[in-house]
Order: sequence, then structure tokens, then C-alpha cells
Amino acid sequence: MRVASMGDVDLLAQAMYLGSTPPPAVGPEHPDAVEWMSGARRWTIEQIEGKLEDSTTYVIMADGTRVGRLRVVRSKDRHMVGGIQILPGHRGRGIGTAVLTRLLDEAFGNELPLDLDVSKDNPEAERLYARLGFRRTGERAGDEFCMRAEPPSGG
Repeated sequence: MRVASMGDVDLLAQAMYLGSTPPPAVGPEHPDAVEWMSGARRWTIEQIEGKLEDSTTYVIMADGTRVGRLRVVRSKDRHMVGGIQILPGHRGRGIGTAVLTRLLDEAFGNELPLDLDVSKDNPEAERLYARLGFRRTGERAGDEFCMRAEPPSGG
């Protein structure tokens, strides 16, 4: 991973778009998709400019290639995955597992939990998170499950 720069905005917005579950409809006949991408670009720029408190946006790299997006929010009482998306064509290679394992190690090393949200429409991602030790803790806006991994006791 590396910290994102302005040169990554289009790739990161595309990763957010392609990582949506289900992804918005695309093409000029779908003006909502154009508006969605425009909003994703603006929000990505705000992230890179540091306008989101305690938030860092990264480019996920594999074999020297940009393969995804990660946003992490680090506060004094927890770390939170604000978003992780691996681009199609790079999924299923263990990249997401490696990134999340690194984040778990970091959070647990600071004796903090790691939180994330997962779309109810994305059972594959939820299975990955559960395999890594995340458990449901609630729901958000009716369409996402909140999940948390706690550091092992006895540190």
C-alpha cells in the first residue's frame, strides 16, 4: 500500500464505483452513473487533501500495479476500514486478505478493535471478514452490517 496522491483520483473513484454492491448502472444513458462518479472523484479529492479527520486513503499495490483502494480512519479508541475495494481482475488472489491482516495487526498492536461496514448484498465479503475474525455488531441504514474484530485478550 501507499498513500494516495492526486494522480490516483480517477483510479480510486473507479475502484469505489466497481466495488459498489451492486454497482450503479453505467453509460451515457444513465446520468446517475455520471453524477455518482463525479461525486466519487470530489470525495476522493477531499480525502487526499486531508479534509476527513483521522482518515488516510491508500492505493493498494500488487506486483507494482495499482489494484485497489483503501481508506482507514484511526482514532484513539478504534481503527475503522472506511472502504476497501479491489479492482475486478485482481480479486480472489488474497490481496484483500493481506491488506486486512496488516490492518488487524496494526490495530491489535495498539490494543484497539478494527471496525468495518459491509453491504448486506455482499455475502462474499462478509464471509471473508468473518474468516478473519470480524463479528456483526449491528446494522447501518438498513443496508449494511457493522462488524468488529477485537484484539486478543491478554495482549
